[in-house]
Amino acid sequence: GRLNYIVNRLETLANTLTTEIATLKTAGKDVASIETKLNEAKAKIPATKQKITDAMAKFKLITSLDTAKANYEAGQALIREAQAMIKDVHVALVQVRGSAKSLQNNGTATITPPVATTTPPVATTTSTTTP
Repeated sequence: GRLNYIVNRLETLANTLTTEIATLKTAGKDVASIETKLNEAKAKIPATKQKITDAMAKFKLITSLDTAKANYEAGQALIREAQAMIKDVHVALVQVRGSAKSLQNNGTATITPPVATTTPPVATTTSTTTP
């Protein structure tokens, strides 16, 4: 389903970044820190896939009302764990991508945590006049 699609996209991104880092390494750039971060992220992908598979197995065990609640809750817990892992992998890959681009452009790689970019809603007022 959707989670498998997301994990596959993250895997594709990780493979692309592996190629980019190899190119930078060949060019003589110091990629040790971003390579480590990338490898850590890539190592989480199989475990994430397994969580999704385990969750689907729990949902398939729902065959009667007797087991429905327990299996549903167990499946949902596994899905939440998989979602958290997906988020962790995504954040790490975004950091790696940013560092690789920085290294490519100015020769220095820095792994920096992402900064929240949400902006608060702006209140608008409207006035109407009645004749």
